Amino acid sequence: MHLSKVYAEFLNLHSNIKRMDSLMIASNCKRMSRPEIIYTVVANAISLMHRLGARDFIPGGMQHYLDSEDRNNVIYYCKEDDVFSRLDTVVWDVSALKELLCADEWQDFSEYQLRIRVLNEQTMKDDSGKAVARSKNEISPESLQNPSDPDATYRSKTGKDNKGYIGNVIEILGDDGVSLITGISYETNNHSDSAFCREYLESRSKDSDEEIMLTDEAYGDTENQMIAESKNVKLITTALTGRQPDAIMAGFKFTEDGREVISCPAGYKPEKTSYYPKTGMCRVILKKEYCSSCPNRDSCKVRLQHKTCTVSVSCKITQRAMYLKMLSSDEYSALTKKRNGVEGIPSVLQRRYNVDNISARGLLR
Repeated sequence: MHLSKVYAEFLNLHSNIKRMDSLMIASNCKRMSRPEIIYTVVANAISLMHRLGARDFIPGGMQHYLDSEDRNNVIYYCKEDDVFSRLDTVVWDVSALKELLCADEWQDFSEYQLRIRVLNEQTMKDDSGKAVARSKNEISPESLQNPSDPDATYRSKTGKDNKGYIGNVIEILGDDGVSLITGISYETNNHSDSAFCREYLESRSKDSDEEIMLTDEAYGDTENQMIAESKNVKLITTALTGRQPDAIMAGFKFTEDGREVISCPAGYKPEKTSYYPKTGMCRVILKKEYCSSCPNRDSCKVRLQHKTCTVSVSCKITQRAMYLKMLSSDEYSALTKKRNGVEGIPSVLQRRYNVDNISARGLLR
């Protein structure tokens, strides 16, 4: 039995209510500029050659990487006008390493692998075949942030920059307010909240006991709602992300495959439904007499034509509208208020346990 289940039994936590939240965890490594990242990769490779007795193969133009003061001179003490020439210099050096570390015996070293990675992420070939620095807009958030922590990635969330990882916490909530952490996930910080939720839902068997999962809006996309329903889980979010449909859209009835509208909110049967697979939208044609005097016309965003009326709607829009109606009920409102307590866990982990400064690095800590 999992240790969390033992504690849950001891605390008599038999509630079927759980809540979920995530937190950014910074990598315990220095923030580096692009020139410094490339410089460090080159310096580490040159140092490796020196340690393994291959100094004679190091070109004279790269011997300076072995000098302990070289980093300060190249990275920190140069003038602001020299920034671009400095980037071009280290790009040329990391490209030149290709010829120096071409033998098979180098390929198992992390210094070699990081050189290949940085060359692919930070450089490109110009028309003459020469390696040049990529534009900063072309650099992926998954690119190397610091050679001492190759797993760390970059992400901007709620207006804050983060280089590192993301943790996800699942907590069971007892009837008397007592709670217990039952699950923790840890990934690079480009892993979305929605992905965490999807992974949890997919790990449940279809015959599991009914469960209520309370989350914020980032976890509850339409796909997760559908998976949750198939896994006997009520996924309740505090709100919905994206554009919110009008509540009247919940009244459209679809066939089981979601490709045809059976009736509109007023109960009228369409003359024709055209389904567009690429967008999942349905173009519904109704008699003009149905819509011209209907009180729902503005809410449905009906387009009046010469003889007919058209409405664009999808099964997903209808599901989102139905969910919004449920959120406004007293039962759901009471449940969403219980979710806020889980936000204390990230705060405790960061302020009390200082997770942003863990001495170990990488995904496996």
